[in-house]
Amino acid sequence: MGTHAITRLRRPAIFLAAAGAICACSIVVAGMLPRLQNANAVAVGVTCDLVLIVPALYYLLLVRGRRWPAFSLVPVFIVCLLAASWILPAEHHGLLTGLELAAVPLELGLLGYIGWRAGRSVRSARRHMREGGADAFSAIRSAARETIGVPRVADMLAQELAMFYYAFGSWRTPLPPAGDGFTSYRKNSYSVFLFAIVMVLVIETIAVHLAIYMLWSTVLAWILTAISLYTLIWMIGDWRALRLRTSTVTPDSIQIRLGTRWDVEIPRNDVDYVGPPTALAGNVRPLKLVLIGEPDVEIRLSRPVTARGIYGLRRTSTIVHLQVDDPARFVESTRGPGPTS
Repeated sequence: MGTHAITRLRRPAIFLAAAGAICACSIVVAGMLPRLQNANAVAVGVTCDLVLIVPALYYLLLVRGRRWPAFSLVPVFIVCLLAASWILPAEHHGLLTGLELAAVPLELGLLGYIGWRAGRSVRSARRHMREGGADAFSAIRSAARETIGVPRVADMLAQELAMFYYAFGSWRTPLPPAGDGFTSYRKNSYSVFLFAIVMVLVIETIAVHLAIYMLWSTVLAWILTAISLYTLIWMIGDWRALRLRTSTVTPDSIQIRLGTRWDVEIPRNDVDYVGPPTALAGNVRPLKLVLIGEPDVEIRLSRPVTARGIYGLRRTSTIVHLQVDDPARFVESTRGPGPTS
């Protein structure tokens, strides 16, 4: 890895360290204000450090340095305002009050911009689905990357949007025909396991909500309930994605899809072996694409392949272990006609 690449990787860490140091120093100085004769001037300096210097560092290191979207400056500026209002005593909020007034149109502009980008993402996702078939997750991910421009952030957003789509918007989408792909959730009884977890989650959510609501805090009860409901939505979306996104074998590639958890496309030219798992050397770490239990298929490659995981996670290896409901048919399909080129 070159020096330039290392520098790019370190820019977020440099920004976080610098912002943390400024906040720590500001807290110390704010505690000394009652004992200072020029307290107002010092408070103005602290406000500038928090509200102006930190966003400026963000712009230099990440917006210019890593080409992050410029609109992300607005939430950083707002967070800095909130931090300054918490750190500085109320009697030293003079400059801060003026900056907070300036933040109002920025917040409204950001909301409008987010709404515009959201509409653009929806239109883009629909276009990708029309052009590339019925794989909604790939369409959502491509649309998010086009709209946001930062791949890692776009992948994280796409993961969340996909979970809601599969939980609420995928029920009219027919399941793939029985022989049109390879599923990975039937043989291991994942649906039964998930149903049991969902039932326990629902019962526990109701019991915990009532207990905390009556004995402790109404706000905390609703916060925990919201977290449980989000978990429930995520689990339902994950189950639907596993049923709709199946692995396929084509003359040119092996496309492995484990719901929205893992995606990897393996060129057929790179495949050396497909069959039952074999003993591996101690320093070999395979990609294990399994829901529950042990893998029943191994794919060995002549060169590494990279799998895209949940929230943009990446894993690279020359060996892929997976679990499919019909491993014999999967292995046989990979021994058919190879690349057409």
